Amino acid sequence: MADVRGSRHNLHTGNTLSWIMKAWIMKAWMRKADLTGCRAAPILNHMVNSSSRLDAVYSAIADPTRRAMVERLSGGGLSVSELGQPFAMTLAAVGKHVAVLEAAGIVRTTKTGRVRSCAMVPNALGDATSWLARHERFWNSRVDALIEHLEEKS
Repeated sequence: MADVRGSRHNLHTGNTLSWIMKAWIMKAWMRKADLTGCRAAPILNHMVNSSSRLDAVYSAIADPTRRAMVERLSGGGLSVSELGQPFAMTLAAVGKHVAVLEAAGIVRTTKTGRVRSCAMVPNALGDATSWLARHERFWNSRVDALIEHLEEKS
């Protein structure tokens, strides 16, 4: 039993030392960067950012309840309770759906007193629409080429 506790303690100490060592190296790197006046510029990958926004939009509208909420909001802004009225769910559940839509940038919420209102963000679905249109054009041209090829063969 003592051997097991001892190895556990050593494992924990090893993890702590590893963490301390990493922190020390990072601190030394930051100190060196401060002394030289040059830090590495952050690496920005706009494609990943664009892709993650598109993923968030498609993930948000993948749910039929959220799609219905977007449809209702296309007619104008509503309070969260008004938005959730036709759905058989609690106000907390409606709030969670609204939070997903807001995180995806589809809906914007404002709070006036005790009332939380929702409205569509203009052109929020623009990236998703252009992505679909681009792929539709590609696949339509491929199908047209296939039809043309098959007609030449017959």
